[in-house]
Amino acid sequence: VCRGLSGTLPFWLDLSWTTLLSAVVTQRVAREAGLVHGKHPFLFPQGQPVPIGTPGAVSLEGTFLGLGAGVLLALLRALLLPPAPWIGTSIILCAVAAGMTSAGLTAGYFQRTVGAANRSIDLVGSGIAVGISLLCSLLAR
Repeated sequence: VCRGLSGTLPFWLDLSWTTLLSAVVTQRVAREAGLVHGKHPFLFPQGQPVPIGTPGAVSLEGTFLGLGAGVLLALLRALLLPPAPWIGTSIILCAVAAGMTSAGLTAGYFQRTVGAANRSIDLVGSGIAVGISLLCSLLAR
């Protein structure tokens, strides 16, 4: 399927789509791995320790496993869809990291006060990641 799509999508659309998938996978793996393997969760901006399962909490284990999932998906894109593989991979990874950071900041600041749901926080992080990817891919042409 990936080989069939190769060259049919514009560069910006290809990168934006892959970034969206990477951001969603990164956030989901980070959340689930943090619940299962997280030893010391904390709220991101404050650094305040919280119990496991607290909405908006971040653990190092979940963060690293989530980023590993995003890196794996970006590298698969580089291997299977050849147009500008390394430029595209670097744009995707930077955008996913920015999206994950912004999702953590959003969760830390708004989870307690507004009671934002995890899905809305994921939407903010994914939207920022796709926006950065779209901007960088249009500038890279």
